[in-house]
Amino acid sequence: MELGPRFALVAGAACGLLGISVATAAGPGIPAVLPGPTAVTGDASMDRPEHGSPRYQDGAWATGDWGGVRRSLQDRGFDAMIRLTQSYGGVVGGARGNEGAYGGKLLTDFSFDLGKLAGWQGMSVQLLTETRFGSIPEIIGAKMSPTTFLLTPTAKGTVFAITGFNFTQIVPFGDGGDAIAIGAGRYMGFDGADSPFNGGGGHQTFLHLAFNGTPTNGRLVPSVTNGANIAWIHRGQPLLTFSVRDAVGHPVTSGIPDLFKDGVTFIGGINFPTRFMGMSGKQSVTGMITTREFTPFFDGPGEIGPVEPPLQPRPEAGSWVVQYKMYQYFSEYRAGDGSTRGWGMFGTLAAADGRTNKSGLVLTLGLGGHGSRPGRPRDRWGVAYTQDGVSYKYREQAKPFRLSNEKVLEAFYSFAVTPFVMLTADLQVIRPMLQGSDTVVLPGVRLVVDF
Repeated sequence: MELGPRFALVAGAACGLLGISVATAAGPGIPAVLPGPTAVTGDASMDRPEHGSPRYQDGAWATGDWGGVRRSLQDRGFDAMIRLTQSYGGVVGGARGNEGAYGGKLLTDFSFDLGKLAGWQGMSVQLLTETRFGSIPEIIGAKMSPTTFLLTPTAKGTVFAITGFNFTQIVPFGDGGDAIAIGAGRYMGFDGADSPFNGGGGHQTFLHLAFNGTPTNGRLVPSVTNGANIAWIHRGQPLLTFSVRDAVGHPVTSGIPDLFKDGVTFIGGINFPTRFMGMSGKQSVTGMITTREFTPFFDGPGEIGPVEPPLQPRPEAGSWVVQYKMYQYFSEYRAGDGSTRGWGMFGTLAAADGRTNKSGLVLTLGLGGHGSRPGRPRDRWGVAYTQDGVSYKYREQAKPFRLSNEKVLEAFYSFAVTPFVMLTADLQVIRPMLQGSDTVVLPGVRLVVDF
C-alpha cells in the first residue's frame, strides 16, 4: 500500500496519541498530537511560526535555528523541544500556614520518525526527560495540587528522570485513510490535552490539577508508568481506544522488574468529533478499572490527603471510573500555519467508585480561547470552575473530621512576548475539602521559554 499524503495526516494525528494521561478527551488522555514538540504541551498547533523567520524575535526558539541545522534535522526525521517552565504562587487570602512557592522544570522532548531515518514507515519513537526543582504552594485542607507541571517526576525536591520512552506503529488499512495505532513503553501521565482550551500538563493553559486531569483518575492511572495501547484512527482522529497500564507508578525507576506485580489498569474510550453550528468540537466517554487494591486514603498523583483515618480501612480491588468530556468552539478560524484558533467551552462529568476513591462525582466547566483577540494570534486565556465531590466512604471513614466538596475557580491570561516566550498571569480561588479550612486566594505567574 502506498503511503501518501492521506497517510501523513493519519500519522500526524496518531503518533504519540498512545501516550496515556491522567485524563484527556480521547479517553483518559490519549491525545491526538505529535510525540515531539506538541506532546508535552498537548496542543497540536504549538504556536510555531514558519521556519526561517527573518527576525530573531519572530523565530520559533530562543536558541534560533542553529544555522539551519535544526530544520535539516527535522526534515530528516528528528525533532527536539527544550522547554523551561517556571512559576510562583503567593497566598494572599486564607489562614496562616498556607504558603506560596517558586518552582520550575526543564523538559526535553525528542521524537524520531523512523520512516525518514531508517525507512520504517509508520514507526515513531518518543524520549522525554524532566528535571524539576522548587516547591508547590501548600494549601491547608485541600486535596488537589494548584501546580500541575511540578507533580512529575515527583512532587518534591530536585529530581531528574526519563518520564517517557515509547514506540508507536501506524498501520493504515482500507481506502478511507483509516489506521490502527499500536504503542508500548513508558508514558508520562500529563502528556496531552483535554481540549484546545485546557490540559497539557500545566505548561500553557491552566495551572491547577483539576483542569489538567480529572480528579477521579490519578489513583488508577499513575503519572509515570509502563503499558501498551491500541487505537482505531478514523479521519485523522482516534475513534476507539484501549490501553493497559501498570497500576503502580515508577517515576524514577524503570518499573520493568515489577511490571504488573501489584495490579493492572484497563482503559477504554470512544470519541465523537462534532460540528455544531458549523464549529469544531468533540465528545468522549471513557471507562477504566484496576485490579490494584486501594482505600479512599491512598493519595494519587497530585492528591494530598487532608486527613488520616483513625483506623486504616481494608484495601479493596476493582476501583473504577467513568467519565464524559467535551469541548466546543463558539468561534474559530484557520491561522496562517493551518492550525485552528478561536474560543469555546469545555467540560467534564466523572463518577468514581465510592468504596476506594476520595472523589465521588466531579463536574468541571470552563471557557477558553487561543488567538481570539485581534492582533494577538498566540495569546491564550481561560476561566474554569470545578467541584470535586467527596465519596461516601471517604466522608464516613474520615470522621470525626468533616469533609465537603472541594471547589476551585481559576482564570489565566498568557501573553506571547515572542513565539518562544509565554508570560502568564494566573488567579486561583480554592475552597478546601476539609471543613473549617479557610478559602484561599492564590495569584501566580508563569514563564515558559522554548529553547
